Amino acid sequence: MDYNICIVRPPGYVHSGAFTELAEVIAYGLEDLGHVVHFSKNDMRSDARNLLIGCHLADPAATEYVPDDTIVVNTEQIHVDEQPWHTNIYRWTSKYETWDYSARNIAKLKTLGIDHARYLTLGFHPKLRRIPSDVEQDIDPDYVTGLRAAPYDALVDTCVELVHDIAQRRRLEATALDTIMRLPQAKTLAPLLSWEPVAV
Repeated sequence: MDYNICIVRPPGYVHSGAFTELAEVIAYGLEDLGHVVHFSKNDMRSDARNLLIGCHLADPAATEYVPDDTIVVNTEQIHVDEQPWHTNIYRWTSKYETWDYSARNIAKLKTLGIDHARYLTLGFHPKLRRIPSDVEQDIDPDYVTGLRAAPYDALVDTCVELVHDIAQRRRLEATALDTIMRLPQAKTLAPLLSWEPVAV
């Protein structure tokens, strides 16, 4: 079966680009199952089963002519509070099969009598890996979680102390800059790293 993943992109609305990787991961999964997948912008196909991403941006009147077997992929949080665009979502989801990323959204839809929504488990597909893994990584991101909050808090306290001890701060800045300048990437970063004392 052929599928067409249609992303709703109103003119000048760049935020629809946020749906691209969602569309891709769905497409890759369907392709793995042996289906042919097409992509379109604001265009339904009569020769494929359509998946509509971004229904909150689409004109609800379009439900009068969109094919009956269309699948709506809801991307919006609707279970927390009512927003003006939720009316569009309810119109689309009441008429078409719906895939939703949130069990809470599905529960909300059920309270509105929309009980045909299915839970869409989102995951990772290897084709989404675009950054080469064989390239030497020049950064080491540090994620601060509950398990690492204490060392992070200590670091913050130390930084606050340095703000008050100007001489110590200058010594540490000079030492850090010297260390950074010895890294291979320092030549590229040199214009950004020129250290000049700031008058206090």
